[in-house]
Amino acid sequence: MQVIKYLLICLVLFLTFYKLFPTVYYKGPVSDHFDGKRFYNSIKGDKSFFSILKWQLTRHKPVWPKLQLPQQYDYPPKIVDDNSVRVSAIGHSTLLIQTHGVSILTDPIWSEVTGPFSLLGAKRSVMPGVEFKDLPKIDIVLISHNHYDHMD
Repeated sequence: MQVIKYLLICLVLFLTFYKLFPTVYYKGPVSDHFDGKRFYNSIKGDKSFFSILKWQLTRHKPVWPKLQLPQQYDYPPKIVDDNSVRVSAIGHSTLLIQTHGVSILTDPIWSEVTGPFSLLGAKRSVMPGVEFKDLPKIDIVLISHNHYDHMD
């Protein structure tokens, strides 16, 4: 019940502030699914907001897998200062790339839950392949896009 309360609060806040802070990421020619500033779905669905809400609240939810440890942990060196390239697959889209004395971390995520609040996100099902304490000094963090499961 508490999750529903948080969802409703988030929905009210979103609807309240959505038009106050318009964000335009792209401007281009008008098309059947783009008004020059925003993309939209030109095919109207046959489901109402309330039918979707009812489905979300009454559907049978699958059991989320229990948290598992990785098959093995990686222990990256503090520095790779030659011409070689070392890549550690940490999990999801997180990689540690080391070369020429530079350590690059992509889409870092070490949290147990991804999302704006710990109650509203997806729970991790596999622990990261490199523990946070074992990371070398990071020189560059690369974020591929702004989703919660790519920024920690």
